[in-house]
Amino acid sequence: MTGDRAASQEKVLGQPALGLVALTAILGVSFAIMAAFRVDVFNSWVAFLAMTIIPTQIICGLVWHCEQPAAIARLPQPAKGLAFLALCAAVGAVVAVAAFHIVGGGIAPPTPPLVMYAIFSIVVTFWFVVVWGTWPISALPVGPVWSGLLGVAFCYLVAYALFELLFDFAFLKGAPFYSGAIDPHGLFNAWQPLVFGVTSVACITFAAMAEFWPLPRLGLKPGGLAWGLAASVYVLALAALLFYGCVVAEGMEIVAYLVTIPVPFIFGFFIVMSLLHKFPFARVAQPLAGLLLSIAAALAGYMMFILYNAAAPVLVGQQLQSGPPSYDLELWLASAMLAVTFPLIVFFADFLGFWPLRGAA
Repeated sequence: MTGDRAASQEKVLGQPALGLVALTAILGVSFAIMAAFRVDVFNSWVAFLAMTIIPTQIICGLVWHCEQPAAIARLPQPAKGLAFLALCAAVGAVVAVAAFHIVGGGIAPPTPPLVMYAIFSIVVTFWFVVVWGTWPISALPVGPVWSGLLGVAFCYLVAYALFELLFDFAFLKGAPFYSGAIDPHGLFNAWQPLVFGVTSVACITFAAMAEFWPLPRLGLKPGGLAWGLAASVYVLALAALLFYGCVVAEGMEIVAYLVTIPVPFIFGFFIVMSLLHKFPFARVAQPLAGLLLSIAAALAGYMMFILYNAAAPVLVGQQLQSGPPSYDLELWLASAMLAVTFPLIVFFADFLGFWPLRGAA
């Protein structure tokens, strides 16, 4: 989803105009969606259902490069983009029903544990695709389509196992939706593994912009066990340093840290890489490219954070409560940026190939 392949195909608009026009259109659609729902509905049903399509979107964009399944890839735009979206929605619908009953205990609206599981499944998918290069599923003797679909199932299963092991929701006792029967009673307060997981995704995006420098210079190649282990140490070290420095050493409130540092950085990554195609640093060599792209992603994400923060009371029609116990504003911001706008970026940049700004070819 970095846009490297598409950069050479820009015929109608060049960068940065193409990316900025696309971003403006995407923000308009995103804001319309946000304005259409009450806060409680947006932070539960909308966020949960939107996030169930993201793991399949990641497979479509980063693994299949929107070239599989071949029957969809051959379609002209916008049919191709809509067909990929329908595929992601179909897989997401199956996941949503299963997770709603298995993880969420069938409690409506979706509870915080269910929404956190949906978030964590996206975290695991980034690890599976970017850090591990889809290994070990890629080693199976199956075609690319089945490999991708099995990869999605694998990510949800790994996410569920880690969810059961790590997440504890005892702090929610007394809430009307809390049920001890569906609380995993894991090792940590649920916010800790969730926020550390999202922090690791921010570090994965940094590593992707730096092309995991200097690992390639050490003779390591993406994919396989050796790369996966080395890249995992790389990402975990960065994530531990960032999480410890901000949450432990500096004493930042953990949810405030989540929505002010890793979430905007991840959002900025997709603006810089998917929409702007690394402009203006596409030809800069590593490791300088990674540093410059990361600074650009941080600035873009921070500007979007300010914009969404200012837009929140206008779009929802009220001043949202910040901080515990409900974290209404923080959850709305995180959902707005990564559960709604991020899938729209993937849909427009990867599935539609910037159609109609770039034409239908």
